[in-house]
Amino acid sequence: MPSDPSTTGCGGIFGARYNPQVACPIVFTFTPSGTGPRTAVFTLTDSSSNSPHTVTLNGPGGTGPAVLLSSTLVQFPPQTVNTTSGQMSVTLTNTGNSDLVISTITVTGANAADFMTTNSTCVNNLTVPASGSCVFNFTFTPTTATAETARVTITDNAPGSPHTISLMGTGTTSTGTLLAATPYLSMNDSPFLNLLLNGNMYIEDMEFGSIVAPGITANCNVIGPGGATDSVDADDGIIDGSGTNGHSCFNGNGSGGVTVNFNATTLGGFPTSAGFVWTDGAGTTSFEAFDASGVSLGIVGPVAIADNSILGTTAEDHFFGVTNAGGISAMKLSNTGGGIEVDHVQYAGSGSMPGVNLSTASLTFAAQGVGTTSAAQQITVDNLGPPTLTTSLVKVSGDFAETDNCASVAIDTICTINVTFTPTTSGVRNGSVILTHNVPGGVRQIILSGMGSGAATPAVTLLPTSLVFGTQALNTTSSPAMTVMLSNTGAAALTINSITASGDFAQSNTCQSPLAAGANCMISVTFTPTATGSRTGAITILTNASTSPDVVSLTGTGGSSTAGFTFNPAPGSGTSVTLQPGSTGTFLVTFTPNPGFVGVVSFTCQAPIPNTICAISPATLNVTSSAPVTLTLTLRTNCTAFLLPLQTPRALPPGWGLLLALGWMLALGVWVWSLRRGQSTPVGSSTLSSSTGARGLRWLAPSLAFALLLLTWTGCGSSAGTPAIPGAPVTPPGNYTITLTGTAVGGGSQSIPFTIRVI
Repeated sequence: MPSDPSTTGCGGIFGARYNPQVACPIVFTFTPSGTGPRTAVFTLTDSSSNSPHTVTLNGPGGTGPAVLLSSTLVQFPPQTVNTTSGQMSVTLTNTGNSDLVISTITVTGANAADFMTTNSTCVNNLTVPASGSCVFNFTFTPTTATAETARVTITDNAPGSPHTISLMGTGTTSTGTLLAATPYLSMNDSPFLNLLLNGNMYIEDMEFGSIVAPGITANCNVIGPGGATDSVDADDGIIDGSGTNGHSCFNGNGSGGVTVNFNATTLGGFPTSAGFVWTDGAGTTSFEAFDASGVSLGIVGPVAIADNSILGTTAEDHFFGVTNAGGISAMKLSNTGGGIEVDHVQYAGSGSMPGVNLSTASLTFAAQGVGTTSAAQQITVDNLGPPTLTTSLVKVSGDFAETDNCASVAIDTICTINVTFTPTTSGVRNGSVILTHNVPGGVRQIILSGMGSGAATPAVTLLPTSLVFGTQALNTTSSPAMTVMLSNTGAAALTINSITASGDFAQSNTCQSPLAAGANCMISVTFTPTATGSRTGAITILTNASTSPDVVSLTGTGGSSTAGFTFNPAPGSGTSVTLQPGSTGTFLVTFTPNPGFVGVVSFTCQAPIPNTICAISPATLNVTSSAPVTLTLTLRTNCTAFLLPLQTPRALPPGWGLLLALGWMLALGVWVWSLRRGQSTPVGSSTLSSSTGARGLRWLAPSLAFALLLLTWTGCGSSAGTPAIPGAPVTPPGNYTITLTGTAVGGGSQSIPFTIRVI
C-alpha cells in the first residue's frame, strides 16, 4: 500500500481472530508526499467467502512546487575530438501548484568543460510558475578519444532538490575511409555484401515506389518503372543492360546532387558503413561523406563514368561508399551536368541490428523444360528479432514463383519461402526474391537462376496485371490514361492477334505484330462509367504465347454526374452589388467539398459585361479534405478618365460632377442674359452699364473652361479608381449576371450566379 495513507485499529495484528458479531475500527490517516490528487487502495484478506475486501482512498495532494524532467540522461552519439555536436535538449516542468525557484545550476564531473549549455532558458535565480517550464540545451565537444561524463545539478525549492541530469558522450579520432567507385549491376557487386547477406546492413532499393528503409531521408523523388528510369540492373530480376523496369531516385539538379541524411536517434547511432549507387547523370561525378559532426570526410572524384544516355543503360552504374568508426551523418552524390539518379542506398547502423538470417543468398535450378514447373527449393528465414517479423512484401521476378508463411514470425522462430522455376523460353533465366520486412536489415534479396530447355517460344509479361481507377463522374472519361506494358520475355517473336477492352473501359496501344523477343509496347486504358457504383472490365490479349489469352483486370467506380462540392456566399457576403464605372466589387464564396471528394478543381468567372475584368482567387484548388475554403471573386468595371481622379473625403452621388456643371452653365446663361440686357440702354443714359457688361464678358471664357473641367472630371466619378481597361470605353449602366463555375478534373462542375448593377 502506498505510503501516503496509514491505518490503525483492529489491533494491527495479522492473523488475529474475531468472534462473530464483533467489530473493530480501521482508522486511516493521510500524509501527502506530493502535490495533486493522491490515491491508494486498502485490501483486507480474511477467511470469509467474499474475501478480499477493498477500500479506495482519495485525497488532495499538498501544495508547493514540483519538478519533472523530460529526461535525466543525455547520451550523445560518437563525436570527433575537438568538434561540436548538434544540440540535445531536456525540458524542466513545474508540475506543482506554486512557483518553483531555481537557485543554482552547476555542471560538475571529470569532463564538465566538454559539455556546454547553449541558449538555455533554465538559468540561475529563475522563477518558474506552476505548470510553466524551461529548457536546457546541451552540446558536446570532446577533448579526448574516450567516453566522457558530466552531471548537471539543479538546486531549487521543490521536494527532491537537488535534481540531476547525467551527460554522456564518446570522443573519436577516426577520419574515415572513402571507397573507390566500382561498377555495380546487382547487390552482389556491393563491397558490403557480407554485411548485407548476414542481415547486418540496411538496403533501400526504391522498389516500393518510395523510401521505406528506417532512419534516412533523401532530397530526390522515386520514379519508375518506364520512361527515363535508370535503376540498378538486377532490380527487375534480369541483368540485361537496362534499368528502365525498376525504380530509382531522381533529382533534376545534378550539380546540387542527392544527399542522404541519417537519423542517429532512429538508428540508435550513426552508421559506420554506408554507400549508394550512381545510375545516371551527365558530366563528371563526385561523392562526399560527412562525419557525426557534419564535417567532410573527403571527396571521391570527380570521375568520368557517364555514358550521356537517357535510355536506362546500366554499364555506367557505380557504387560509392565510406566507412568511419566515429559515425556517418550524411553522404552526397553529384554530377556536373543534367539531373541525377541514384539507387541501392546501403548503411550499417552503429546501434543494435540483430535482424534476419537467411539460409542462402542464392538458388540455382537445374535444366527445366520450357513451360514446365520444377520442384520447389526452400529458403529458411530466421527472425533474430526484435521485434516480431512482419513481412510487408515477398516479391519474386523472372520465370520464378514463390509461396511462403512469413506474414508474421515471432522472435527466435523461422518461416520458409518455397520457390519454383517455370522457364518461358530456353537458355539461362535469372530472377530474384526480395523480402521486405520491419526488422533491421529491412530489404533482403535472394538471387535466382535456372536453365530453360526446349524450343524457343514467345512469352507475355504484363506490368501491371490489374488497373484500379478512382471515382469518375458519370459519362465522363478519365484523364490521363493509365498504362500497361506488354513485354515479350520469350526467345521467339510474339504474334499479337487482338487486344480488346470490355465494360466501361477503352484502350489504345502501340503494339505491332509480330513483337520481337525482348521488345515491349504500351496499352493505354481509359474509364468512362455508364452507371454509378463499382464497374469492372478487362483487357484481353490474344497471342501465340502458351499463356494466351492474357488478361489485365480493370476496376473503377462510377460517381455522381454532379460535382463533389458546393458553393455558398461566405458569411457577411451577398450575391449582388451596385457599382459605378471604374469601381470594384468583391464577393466572398465558401467552397465546401462533399465528404470523400478529393481532386483538383479549377475556377472560372463568366462575366458578360462590356469592358470589365473578372478574377477569382485562388484559381485552382487541390482538394485533400472536406475542410471549406474561402474564394474571393473580384469584378472591376471600366471608366474613361481624362484627368487624375480627385480623392474626396467621402463618396459623392453618381453623376454629381455633371449636375454641378449643368447648374454652373445655367447660372452662367442667366448672367450673360442680364449683361446683354444691361447693354441695351436708351440713348442719353449713363454708360456705366455698358462698361460693366464688357468687363463681365471677360469672365465668359474661364467660366466655360471650368464647366468643361467638371464634365471631364466626372469620367471616372469622384471616388472611383483607375480604369480597369485603360483606353477602353466606359462600362455601360445596366443589370448584369456573372457566374462563378468550379470544374473538377475528371468531370463534374458547380456554379453560383451574382447580380451586378452598374449605374
